[in-house]
Amino acid sequence: MHTVTPVILVSLCAYAIGLYLPCLTNESKKDLDDSRTALTALETYLGSTVNTIESDIQKTLNTLKTHLGTLKSNVGSKVKNLDGDLQVLMGDFKKKKWLKYNGHCYYYSNENSDWFSAERRCREIGGYIVKVDNSSENTWISDNKTKKNVHYWIGLTDLKEGDWR
Repeated sequence: MHTVTPVILVSLCAYAIGLYLPCLTNESKKDLDDSRTALTALETYLGSTVNTIESDIQKTLNTLKTHLGTLKSNVGSKVKNLDGDLQVLMGDFKKKKWLKYNGHCYYYSNENSDWFSAERRCREIGGYIVKVDNSSENTWISDNKTKKNVHYWIGLTDLKEGDWR
């Protein structure tokens, strides 16, 4: 009895596999075939979509790499130009006798002008007339002025006569 049972089971399995599920009706078999066809079509569609997406991503990546290379080149060029401008500015800074003290830059002009013209000129070059904050700054300013001009303006004004600000 033990030897017969495995043979019968093997025979039943072979029968079922060989006939592709013989209990299906023609309508069920058609539904199964249609489902397999739809599944194959879906697989083809998904494969095509994945390939398109991969291609698009690769194109986008290449475009980004190109833009990044251009950006690097442009930034490098701009930095080089800015460095050249800074070198010129540094030469002007030294040539015009700008002096640095306590985190501030000072320029002693030899131009003779009224207070308002001097203030406007200072604004034109990005500064303002000096405002003395303490006695050590006052001493430093006095010690470093040029001997060519004995009159300098400071940021004190009396727009309203006698009212110094």
